[in-house]
Amino acid sequence: MVGARSADVSGVGEGCEKVTLWATRRLCGQARHYGQSHPQESRRGGAHLSQREYQLQKLAREVYEERLAVGVAKEQARKDLPLSTYTAARWKCDLKNTLHFLGLRLHPHAQEEIRQYANAVAEIVKSLWPRTYALFEEHDLRGVRLSRTEAALVASYARDACGEPGPERDALIKKLGS
Repeated sequence: MVGARSADVSGVGEGCEKVTLWATRRLCGQARHYGQSHPQESRRGGAHLSQREYQLQKLAREVYEERLAVGVAKEQARKDLPLSTYTAARWKCDLKNTLHFLGLRLHPHAQEEIRQYANAVAEIVKSLWPRTYALFEEHDLRGVRLSRTEAALVASYARDACGEPGPERDALIKKLGS
């Protein structure tokens, strides 16, 4: 979400390594189904790969901790952590910037994944601030932005086609600047 400030990788150690070791063992155990003739070899290879992966993750974690100890920022220190490292992130964001994020990320041309995320955020905003979200949807998501020429054309149409002057027509013409 907008305004990401920090991420915490505390608790990475054992839990993540166990899941990753399990996944490696599971994949290596299934390798015989894909053409290997000796199941014992795949099990030995799986154990070896699991051990190597554990060593790699342990070293990456140690380097991360060393970087933090000498004052390197978390976002810089974690650059070499494996992608399988568990990360918890916390954001702080005001409603104005959250709505701005939604305006950008709910757009039909935004990538599908970010639109799905934005839809989830929109549901949260809608449940917490229903009136604000309704106005946001009315004016920002479903509203139309006009150029100066388009606004003049709509104002001209409003003057000519709407018949008798009235408060709605006059307010629209005034809003269009004509």
